[in-house]
Amino acid sequence: MTKDTVKIEAPNLIEFVFEIEKRVQEGYRVDDTNEGLPQSWGPGLYTCTLSKTVETTEKTSEPESKDTETSDSAKSAEPKKTTRRTRKSNK
Repeated sequence: MTKDTVKIEAPNLIEFVFEIEKRVQEGYRVDDTNEGLPQSWGPGLYTCTLSKTVETTEKTSEPESKDTETSDSAKSAEPKKTTRRTRKSNK
C-alpha cells in the first residue's frame, strides 16, 4: 500500500474550500501531521496537505493460449455421448 499526497495552495478562502471539497470527494483525507493541517499564511495564502492510501496489487496473468489449450484438453477428456436406437418390431 502506498500513500498518495496532494498539497493544496490557494490565494483565497473560497478557492481553498472548494479545492479541499473536490479532493475529499476523490477519497483524500486531511493529513494529520502538523505541517499538513489547513493553515493560513497571511491574507493571501492558504495551504493544506491531503493524503489517500492506495492499494497496489500485482496481477499475474497467464497467456491466453495456455488457457485455451487447457480448456480444449478438458473438453477432449469428456466421453462422447452416444444414443442408442432401438428398432420397433412390427407385430
